[in-house]
Amino acid sequence: MLGNHVILSFFLHGTLAADHVFAWTVPDPGFHVKEVSEAAQNNSAALSILGISSDTNSILTSAVIGDSGTPTTKALADFATTNPTGQLNPGDILTYTLDHDGVSGTAAQNVSVVITLLEG
Repeated sequence: MLGNHVILSFFLHGTLAADHVFAWTVPDPGFHVKEVSEAAQNNSAALSILGISSDTNSILTSAVIGDSGTPTTKALADFATTNPTGQLNPGDILTYTLDHDGVSGTAAQNVSVVITLLEG
């Protein structure tokens, strides 16, 4: 059985001037994060984290996003030890945080993010 997949995608247009946070409430029966794919259209210093509202980097900690339109993809092997399976329980609030310029580096432009979830 393949199970149901949910795709969460966002696009941030233009040169970013601030960090961004996206949140999604997990419905029944719960989900696992399968992978995260993300890219900026320029050579940026942007970083991302993924977790739940009570531990915002419990799934991915300070990951570099793709540059020049080439996405990076993070999956189970890249997940944090605090939640190595990417498990999301019903009622959890999944949070994705984009640090637009890393540590005061080059700000990201035209960012695409796709998070793939698997039911169960």
